[in-house]
Amino acid sequence: NLTVFADFVLSDARSGKELFAGRSRSINSYNILESQFATLFSESDARNRALREISDEISNRLAVYFARIAKN
Repeated sequence: NLTVFADFVLSDARSGKELFAGRSRSINSYNILESQFATLFSESDARNRALREISDEISNRLAVYFARIAKN
């Protein structure tokens, strides 16, 4: 298994005040194969999937944050 964590903070550019923060995590698995090249490719693919999932999660969480702000 490959576990990737990402901490993120949304800050006000003028004041530096923290507006929103969070942590995202993604766990992806990959196979360890007889071929070292195939194993490295499999691991790289798992890492790319994890980063895509984290990116999507952060984008969704920020969208919800901004939607809530717009309602107030």
